[in-house]
Amino acid sequence: MSYRNLIIDGKVQTNGKIPQVNMDKHVNVTDHVFELKSYTSLSTGLTASTTQTQAGALVLADKDYHFVSTVANSGDAVKLPAAAPQKKLTIKNGGANPLQVFPESADTINGGSANASITIQPRDVVTFVSQDTTNWETDSELGTTGTVGLRITESSISSDNKHYITTLTLDEVVFGAIAGGADLGLGVLAYTLPAGALVVNAAYMSVALDESDGNITADTPDIGIGTTVASGAVAVLGGTAAFENILTGQTAADCDGTATVKTVADQPLAIEAADNHTVYLNIADGWAASGEAALKASGTIVLEWTKLV
Repeated sequence: MSYRNLIIDGKVQTNGKIPQVNMDKHVNVTDHVFELKSYTSLSTGLTASTTQTQAGALVLADKDYHFVSTVANSGDAVKLPAAAPQKKLTIKNGGANPLQVFPESADTINGGSANASITIQPRDVVTFVSQDTTNWETDSELGTTGTVGLRITESSISSDNKHYITTLTLDEVVFGAIAGGADLGLGVLAYTLPAGALVVNAAYMSVALDESDGNITADTPDIGIGTTVASGAVAVLGGTAAFENILTGQTAADCDGTATVKTVADQPLAIEAADNHTVYLNIADGWAASGEAALKASGTIVLEWTKLV
């Protein structure tokens, strides 16, 4: 075989010899032609900003690969450069906590709201590609696609950027105060799905409720997932469909740390672009006297959903 052409930075070098290639370069071989391209430019040893805001986030340089080695707190932030056609970069979260990634002002990520961030979990690597001057898209292995609530982390995967499995991890998420001695429904925001028309096809939860005041330990509230936050003097979630339209309310074993586990795949929910995209973990009960100041929820919620538009 004759190795005729060596293309370096678009110029053909012909000497009839096998080229000597530095291992920090990338070489494509096609019908005797070697194309030598520069390997990715690196930005390493980065520290995410503790401001946790778009304005104060660490601005990433126009390089291909960014290794963020220090994420001191959950939500510490970096910011993408301005989107531009065919721009591509990769971020690795080498820190100990979830990393928040903002777009440049007025830009979007994955078609979400302007300026909205996504989260990259520790050790995850996410590639961002922009096809225009306003929007970034992530590759098929995603850090996040929507927006999580307080004390919640997300990990989403997709094979085609249309069909997603989103796992939400709840770490002592606190409900509002429960006065006790009366019916009451309440909820916490777990997630906000991205904008557009979509369908939630299936849902799973393994969530434990844990009180601290000693008054409602034996209570067995209704617990479910819906697009509207539970409220009012209700002892069950079933009276308002949107309190449990993603996962029908289940009877919790107690409020003393025992997980309630349920999977549903028979109540797909179509969400139009104008509908609520919020996902609430809701509870309702006729609460025992004296109530609870800070009922907590810990565990896992998994959503299987499809983005249509």
